[in-house]
Amino acid sequence: MSDSVAKIVTLEQLLAKELPRPIGFCWGGFDFIHAGHLLHFDFARNLSATLIVGINSDEAFPNKGK
Repeated sequence: MSDSVAKIVTLEQLLAKELPRPIGFCWGGFDFIHAGHLLHFDFARNLSATLIVGINSDEAFPNKGK
């Protein structure tokens, strides 16, 4: 795995790292990854040297599946 490939880390691990700047952050619910998600990630990544993606739990979307 190359250094440029993202890894899943805890918040504590993330805060302990010296990350290249600027840092981008995007988040959401990504149950089913689709082209729109990939465009979202690509756009955010092109604006930053480091992209952090937060993944919300199902509880963050109370109307999901209705």
